[in-house]
Amino acid sequence: MSGDKSAYVSAEYFTATELLYERVIIKLFQQYDLPIQITDPIRHAIRSKLWRMGKALSKLGGIQRKKLLARWKDGPDSTWKFEVLETEVNLQVLKRKRNAETQLNTELTKRRRLEKEVKKLEKTTKEQSKAIAQLRTGHSSNMRGLSLKSWPQCSRQQQYNRQQRLAAKVQGALSFCEDE
Repeated sequence: MSGDKSAYVSAEYFTATELLYERVIIKLFQQYDLPIQITDPIRHAIRSKLWRMGKALSKLGGIQRKKLLARWKDGPDSTWKFEVLETEVNLQVLKRKRNAETQLNTELTKRRRLEKEVKKLEKTTKEQSKAIAQLRTGHSSNMRGLSLKSWPQCSRQQQYNRQQRLAAKVQGALSFCEDE
C-alpha cells in the first residue's frame, strides 16, 4: 500500500464512524502488506464485514461473546475472503506501470541533460587545461612552428596584445574555477 492513503484519513472527508472504519482498513492493509490499493469496492466490503461483526458482537454477552471472539481469532471465521475484480487489479497494475514508465522517462531526460552538461564541462576543462599549460610554459600549442619572441624583443604593440590575451586566458581560468 502506498503512503499517500493516510492523507485521506481526516474528519473533513468522513464521519466519526467512517473515520474509524477507514483507520482500521488502513491498519489492516499496512499490517498484512497487501499489494493492492484500497478502492471503493474493497472499502465497502470491509466496512460491511466490520459492521456485521459489530452487530453480532453487540447482541451477545458473557460466554457467547467469548466464544464468538475466539472463533474470530482462531476459528474458521478468522480469515476473510473478499472478491476483487481482476479488472480492478489490472487497472492498478497498469497505473503502476504507467507511473514507473513516466518516472523512467524523467530519469532518462535528467540523465541526458546531465551527460550534456558533463560533456560541456569536459570541453571547457580541456580548454582551460591547455590555457593553463600555455601560461606555465609560455608556448602556445597552435603556434605552427613559429618561434616565440622573448618579451624584450617584442614591440610595444605586440607586448600589449600578448598581455591582453594572457589576461583574457587568466580571467577565463579564474571564472571556471569560481563556477566550481
